[in-house]
Amino acid sequence: MSELFDPILAAGPVQAAVSDVAWLQAMLDAEAALARAEAEARVIPAKHAKRIADACAAEFYDAVEIGRAATGIGNPVGPLVKALTARVAESDAAAAGSVHRGATSQDILDTAAMLVARTALRELLGQLESCADRLALLVADHACTPQVGRSLLQQAVPITFGFTAAGWLSAIDSASERVSEVRDHLAVQLGGAAGTLASLDTAGPDVLAAFARHTGLAEPVLPWHTDRTRIADLTGALATTCGTVAKIARDITLLAQTEVGEVEEVAEGIGGSSTMPHKRNPIAAVLATAAAAQAPGLAATLYSTAAQEYQRAAGSWHAEWHPLTELLRTTGTAVHWLDTSLTRLRPHPRRMRENLTATGGLLMAERITTALTPAIGRLAAHEAVTECARRHTATGADFTQLLTDHPVLQQHLDRRRIQSLLAPTGYLGSATTFIDRALAAHRRRPVNSPARATDEHRHVDHTADTARQRGISATTPEVADRIPVRRTITDQPGPPTEPAEISHRADTSTRSSEAHHRSDPVADQPGPPTQPTEISYRADTSTRSSEAHHHGDPVTERPATPLDPVAVHYRTDGPADGVPILLANSIGSDSSIWDDYVNPLVDNGFCVIRHDMRGHGDSPVPAGPYRIEDLGADALDLLDRLGAEQAHIVGISLGGMLGLWLARQHPTRVRSLTVCCSSAHPGNRQMWIERAAQARADGMEAIADGSLTRWFTPAWRMTHPHRARALRALTADTPPEGYAACCELLSEFDLTPDLSEITTPTLVISGADDNALPPEHGRLIADGIPRARFEIVDRAAHLGTVEQAPQFLELIRNHLRENS
Repeated sequence: MSELFDPILAAGPVQAAVSDVAWLQAMLDAEAALARAEAEARVIPAKHAKRIADACAAEFYDAVEIGRAATGIGNPVGPLVKALTARVAESDAAAAGSVHRGATSQDILDTAAMLVARTALRELLGQLESCADRLALLVADHACTPQVGRSLLQQAVPITFGFTAAGWLSAIDSASERVSEVRDHLAVQLGGAAGTLASLDTAGPDVLAAFARHTGLAEPVLPWHTDRTRIADLTGALATTCGTVAKIARDITLLAQTEVGEVEEVAEGIGGSSTMPHKRNPIAAVLATAAAAQAPGLAATLYSTAAQEYQRAAGSWHAEWHPLTELLRTTGTAVHWLDTSLTRLRPHPRRMRENLTATGGLLMAERITTALTPAIGRLAAHEAVTECARRHTATGADFTQLLTDHPVLQQHLDRRRIQSLLAPTGYLGSATTFIDRALAAHRRRPVNSPARATDEHRHVDHTADTARQRGISATTPEVADRIPVRRTITDQPGPPTEPAEISHRADTSTRSSEAHHRSDPVADQPGPPTQPTEISYRADTSTRSSEAHHHGDPVTERPATPLDPVAVHYRTDGPADGVPILLANSIGSDSSIWDDYVNPLVDNGFCVIRHDMRGHGDSPVPAGPYRIEDLGADALDLLDRLGAEQAHIVGISLGGMLGLWLARQHPTRVRSLTVCCSSAHPGNRQMWIERAAQARADGMEAIADGSLTRWFTPAWRMTHPHRARALRALTADTPPEGYAACCELLSEFDLTPDLSEITTPTLVISGADDNALPPEHGRLIADGIPRARFEIVDRAAHLGTVEQAPQFLELIRNHLRENS
């Protein structure tokens, strides 16, 4: 034991199970069980067994002294039996003569090894279950979050982060299953001097059977003094588990590299460097890797001890004790640190998408070749695409344009088709099917560990603000209901939806040391945004039914209850104690569309909260379709995490619909409502369904072109070309599944019958030139909500809050003043 290194390399609940005290108690438990078994078989009197058992508590003995004395006999059982006999003799000299009857040292030490292993494996299984549960939620939450698949450390083809995590989940489940199988076959050892139990006469088999019952271990067919299969099986299960941990931890460290940046571990006070202030190391994954790296050497030693002589070994048996203890210890440490890493893990969906485009489309070259093969043959297609790829690499020329202009290819593919083929999310193969299978297999697994009955091994929370997390088995009814049933609209299948436990950044704080409630008026013109504070929390999961039902629509399948909230990405600006304002974005955008509003609102003392809705920006992308209840649950969970009992809600388009739903369903949480360029019933269901199908099939490029014309007037686009291109890119970067799932939401959204029930002070603003949701939609909302006010802003199309920010800001500011 090392006080210097053990907190790092001997961490987690397994450590106590393999301590010297644990080993000592296990040997004493074996002696007590042996006495009870012999009493049951009438080999010794029952009162002797009781006297012996009463003396079998580790606190009565000095492990250090027993260890020193063990050098005389070559194992610690001899001196322990001597000390036990002496203690029993103090109260009953006759009973002392029954101590260790018929057994040899190896019987007691091997049985103790099995007892130590059983306890250690119970703790290990609890940790593995925790890892698996976290991964199952991560898989479902990011089922459709696009990511680069990598082969030989190079970009290969697109996958999803949910698919990556599904591989981790399946591996952990397999390791857990193997550990459970080995634990079930741990057996007692009892053979006496050479395995025949001659000193027990004919009672030997009866004592062996009773000994197994009293220890709770399996009864072997015969003693296994020199048959070390059980040790080898245990070694294999532990080494395999370490290999699984090492693979996952290595992936996490690679994905967390600065140049990759697709995940990070986020927790207060971790991951720093003694010399480089900028470092944010994935330290839990690093430590998991370090612990797991010790397993191969320990396993090799244990395998080498299997060749044991005759009926009792001379040295090989003795060589097992230390490496077995260390292998249990290091496996427990590795799994502990992996569980900690998964607790801290924060994926970065936006960075994953950036990496998908890093090669300028070369990632999809295989798909172009495949599409051309029927027309011109595989070799010709391969050569033409390779030529374009090499020219792109050599010159930096646009890969799409090179493909479009190639004389062989242009006869078969136009630019729009090429753009569609280059959309990464259209080339995911059977990823969603495999995700479904991994989650289904996880649900079917039995509960492996008694430790699952408590939360003590599940709560490893290292985030800045204390986030709640429930630690229950994925196979209990409660968590089984949380593993999702896939929901589909028309024939657009997708993987299941479920929240992941995602850690975000540190604690809420003020924008500056001077931030506080101020009475100075809001600035007349929007200014540049303040530097945001990204906030940390973990989504609290709750139960839901796993059964789906139809809502009178033959093409739509939905679960019976709303989804759990997902851990949406968000940021806050302004004083932490300021009145909260939640700004909600439109479909196909993210929280950055509110940048112009941050400083003016913060300067008036508000705490401005912006979040990317699920499937958008840097938030997870679970499979669709989504419902307004899902977006509402995300928003309410966010407010809960920030301790905001009430907030002003300001939303545009889909964000405005979210505000309407919140005001109707949770009026006490909404201080005031501002609905911009929105509708209570966007209508045209078929159009939304077709747009969802287009996003999934062809990607977002064509949709981005259409969005730009709907969002802004021609005059604005002409006078603001750079901003227009940036906002087009924002839509093009939106995950297709997130966009499609929200289209499906819009296809069914109708809050018109509920408008009269909304009592929240409401301002409705429409753009005069909004062709997507014309002013009539806004007027309908205002007419339906009692005492709502309606305003129209000239020269504003659908994203009027961007196009005419000063006018919208003035109206919003006045409404907030009236209701603060």
